[in-house]
Amino acid sequence: MGGEEEKPTEEMVENKDETPSPAGEVEVPKVQVAVLNAPWWVLVLQGLFVLLLGIFAMMDPELASDLFFMLIGAMVLVQGIFAIIGAFNVKAEDPMWVLLLIGGLVAVVLGSITLFWPDVTKVILIWLVGFWALIVGTIMLVYAIKVRKQEVAGKGVQAVLGVIGIAFGLIALGWPKDTINTLVWIIGLFAVLFGIMFMIVGFVVKGKQS
Repeated sequence: MGGEEEKPTEEMVENKDETPSPAGEVEVPKVQVAVLNAPWWVLVLQGLFVLLLGIFAMMDPELASDLFFMLIGAMVLVQGIFAIIGAFNVKAEDPMWVLLLIGGLVAVVLGSITLFWPDVTKVILIWLVGFWALIVGTIMLVYAIKVRKQEVAGKGVQAVLGVIGIAFGLIALGWPKDTINTLVWIIGLFAVLFGIMFMIVGFVVKGKQS
């Protein structure tokens, strides 16, 4: 009927609540807003800290990797001790306390080995990574060879990645310490670059906030 007022539908209410952004205005990502609103000196200090870590890793990668593994070992050791204490605390209530105890003992052993013998831990870890890279690289290369006469997308890339994986695996198994030191040096290089970038962003933010 002509005299009846049309009730607003749910869709109309939702559209009414939405306020269109002005024409030509670009919405700034929230991450960028957070960076721009952060104190500039915080960004500079973060960059300086990462930069110094990167320089240290590049100057003495062996010592840097030792300290890293010792830190990991200390964290695992402490977690294992707390797990053992927690197992005895819930012994009367939880029948599965033995599993928690075993997990804590394993963590204590692994943490102690990593903390006091980081060189052994590094070699074992890089050997495992080397074996994994060798196996995966061989599988990829064999697959690429098997389908070389078929129309399979990416077979060339798989062949290249397979060769790289095999090469890395052989290098890691043959020269584990040199492999670790090289990886740490590369990580240190990236840390230096990221540290410089953070410091530049900090000074840029300083100019915008002043």
